[in-house]
Amino acid sequence: MMLFNEGKDLFNEGELYEAHLKWEHIWKYGDNDSRKDIKGFIQMSGGLLKQSFGKQKAAEYLMEKAKNNIMKSQIFSNEVNIGSIIKQINQFIVFTQDGACCGPSVTISI
Repeated sequence: MMLFNEGKDLFNEGELYEAHLKWEHIWKYGDNDSRKDIKGFIQMSGGLLKQSFGKQKAAEYLMEKAKNNIMKSQIFSNEVNIGSIIKQINQFIVFTQDGACCGPSVTISI
């Protein structure tokens, strides 16, 4: 749980890549349940990184995947508000589909 929370803090500070790396550590070394539950958070940070590089379609794809995986998260559901994250991801998707692209214009906090 400590690595997840460290990643969460980094994510909320805007340090998306560093959060992504923390969560990848859980993916690489965690048990099957942890790997399944962290997948959506890795995809979410990756989606925001892709968006910041102007890769809108890749960002939308990853955010859809993230949304589906985060909704299934059980281990980390006590650490974050899943409903709020899903709402923010949905807003992100609508915002990017409306043509918003690149830079810090779209943020999500967890």
